Amino acid sequence: MRKLTHSISSRMLANELSLEHFGRNIDITNINTIFDADLGSIAFSTDPIKKSNRGFVIASFADKCHSGLISVNPRLDFIRTINWLSNNNFISDPDKGVIHPSTIIHSTAIVDKYVSIGRDSVIGPNCNLTNGVLLGSNVRVGANTVIGHDGFGYEIDNNGIPIHFPHLGRVIINNNVTIGNLCTVARGTIKDTVINSGIKIDDHAYIAHNVIVGSNTLLMSGSKINGSVKIGHDCWIGTGAMIKEHVVVGNRVLIGMGSTVIDNVKSSLTIAGNPSKIIKQDEKDKKDE
Repeated sequence: MRKLTHSISSRMLANELSLEHFGRNIDITNINTIFDADLGSIAFSTDPIKKSNRGFVIASFADKCHSGLISVNPRLDFIRTINWLSNNNFISDPDKGVIHPSTIIHSTAIVDKYVSIGRDSVIGPNCNLTNGVLLGSNVRVGANTVIGHDGFGYEIDNNGIPIHFPHLGRVIINNNVTIGNLCTVARGTIKDTVINSGIKIDDHAYIAHNVIVGSNTLLMSGSKINGSVKIGHDCWIGTGAMIKEHVVVGNRVLIGMGSTVIDNVKSSLTIAGNPSKIIKQDEKDKKDE
């Protein structure tokens, strides 16, 4: 969720975007996902919405919805909305950054104003940590790693031009995490990208927007985790493995090197191949399925 600096009337917003307003006029106070929205949120849905009490929704189908805008392309109009709010100073800055005095930051690293870093952390040469990044204690970041940039998200407008989806989320990296050299971790779109405690990431790894990685998981060199993937705890992601967007990986999963994971994976499995297939299942842990 991203709070607005001050509220705006939903009818005023409809006016600015030249879209049809339905339902009662409300005060919009934040930007959110459709799943987490409250009554002051603006969100979007590309699916038909038959019933919603989740605030102001940019919707393609508005039957019995609380209130919102009717749109042919809700995702595109949501991007237009965020851009308009940003250009008119409705979107607040991230929380003020706090860097613990014990942190060591290499002289060539670039750390933006709204970055927080916990005690005993080390930021290597030529790193770039952008606004909205929160690092816990004892975090190690290798050389030339970028954390917190906007991910790769676009929507095609009516003229066939790709329009970038603004990223308002953060990157949260918890305690005792090691990130290797030449890695990339993208910030979330609306929700956050989260790297939980004890995770170790090898060189050249890529983690996209909205990814959540469970504690004590290891990501080997060249692994690519696409947008909105959820990985459980104590997993092993092999060298060069790739996980498709929105896939959910359970706990204690081992993914073989070079694998392509396109479907959800239950806990306690060993998988490998392109597309990946089950190689082994830990009989003791079937209860986690």
